[in-house]
Amino acid sequence: MTNTLDTSGQTQRRIIWSIYYFALVATGCNEWASWGQWASFNWVAPLVVLIGLTGLTLSWLDSPWWNEHLNPIGMGTAVFSVGLAGYGIIHGSNYFMTDSAAFNQRATSLILKGINPYTAHFNPAHLALNNADNFWTYTLNGGHIDQVSYPAGAFLLQAPFQWLGFTHLTSDYLDLAAWLVTGLLIYFAASPKYRWVAPMLLITSVFTYIFTHGGTDALFVPFLVLGAWRTTVFVDAHAPRWQRWIGPLSLGLACSIKQTPWFAAPLLLLVVIAEARDLDLSRWKIGARYISLATIPFLALNLPFIIWNARAWWHGTLIPLTQPLIPDGQGLVSIIQHGLLNSVTPNWLSVAGLGILTLLATAVWSDPVRWSKAWLFALPLVFFVAARSLTAYYIDFVPAGIVAALTIRHHEKTLRRSTLNLRIVRGFGAGLVVLGLVLAFVPTSLSIRVSGYEVLAGGQQINGLKLTITNSSSQAIEPHVLVMVSGSHPVGFWTTPNPVVPADSTVTLTYHAPNPVWIFNKGTNWIVEATTTSPNSMVTSGTQVWQWSPH
Repeated sequence: MTNTLDTSGQTQRRIIWSIYYFALVATGCNEWASWGQWASFNWVAPLVVLIGLTGLTLSWLDSPWWNEHLNPIGMGTAVFSVGLAGYGIIHGSNYFMTDSAAFNQRATSLILKGINPYTAHFNPAHLALNNADNFWTYTLNGGHIDQVSYPAGAFLLQAPFQWLGFTHLTSDYLDLAAWLVTGLLIYFAASPKYRWVAPMLLITSVFTYIFTHGGTDALFVPFLVLGAWRTTVFVDAHAPRWQRWIGPLSLGLACSIKQTPWFAAPLLLLVVIAEARDLDLSRWKIGARYISLATIPFLALNLPFIIWNARAWWHGTLIPLTQPLIPDGQGLVSIIQHGLLNSVTPNWLSVAGLGILTLLATAVWSDPVRWSKAWLFALPLVFFVAARSLTAYYIDFVPAGIVAALTIRHHEKTLRRSTLNLRIVRGFGAGLVVLGLVLAFVPTSLSIRVSGYEVLAGGQQINGLKLTITNSSSQAIEPHVLVMVSGSHPVGFWTTPNPVVPADSTVTLTYHAPNPVWIFNKGTNWIVEATTTSPNSMVTSGTQVWQWSPH
């Protein structure tokens, strides 16, 4: 029986590593296709393919040395292939692929000159962006974000590198390095039995693409991983102090870089307090100590800017949470963007997200043994129902979730609890979810329909769109118009001489693009979005299929 189990376990291990080395082969093939971007891919790509093929073969040979060193070999090849491929991609790029990376670079340059980046407004001339309209984050009022919108850690951590002269897409290089560090942290945090998770995760294409193309979330991910590592050890007085303190200190650093970890912070705190409760310790004292330690690095990086100009810092840091950003992403809001429904009120989606966060908090508090290993994987549901539900929000918490699942341990006294107060809070959270989702999709007083288009002579560019807009409210409304083509990012607001639609009326207006728009391929799906701030809403036309062809 023992031999059978050992053989079965060995086979499973070989299958896991086979999948990993096959992914390396695919990575090398993809790198080969990018040789025009970086000439060194001519030798890097075949080398990675060779490593992958060799690994595939040796994984199924009875080689004692190979089997004994599978973990370090796998991790080494992952760091090598991802690091070198990422370097080649960034080295061969001339501009950023996101506004956030460009903003971080510009903000760092300003701080090195002694200028407060929170008081500065950026334009394309300031930023390493090509066709900046393709990358702006647009707002419901017809504008876009043009200033720093993150805590100070987002740019202070890269300041030493730019000060030393590394100025070519520094933000992208730092994000790549942060992702490699994340992989190493997962590797050393896991027991040898599960260390294969680290290289497997490190080469996952969704991470490698985003974190080498301007995905600035990478910078906080390693700190969030450390924040989730062995969370409950914080209440263990016998554990080394560095193990108890590294969690809250790292969480504070993560929160000082971007707002996304803010959603994880209260739940990590609940895991700690629940453990203290079940050990009959002073949960409020332990909770206060945890918060204090997390606050130290956050204030260390941000307090100088608060003192410098508190109003500017406060405004910039809260932009993603307080400004009326256009709904966008791969979550529930996509049913509006793709024309399945035709109106949404973003604020109510935020209410639904708050409800899900409340439900997660009650789950962690009532059953920490079950939920402390799972809530980081469930946290993206908050963003799934939110108005902004971009890909990064779904993947950001996975590395920390894996580390938490592999390392968190609870005391034997931990019990499942269900009290009247918990049931009330749970019911309140569920009510917020239902109320938010129902009211978010109630039809608004505005509707829009595509009634025609104008094509320039020669038939190569769209000159304008004729839109029939109905306003059934008792006040005039000024809609701001965007066009979404397939899954692409909108490239600016379309304009018309008199955009105001009178109360209780229907008008037909011709909107012109901010930049020349080449005609769509025949059969392309596209849609028109109209945003308003009074009320805060977005309405869409039905999904359009481009049928016209110049030939």
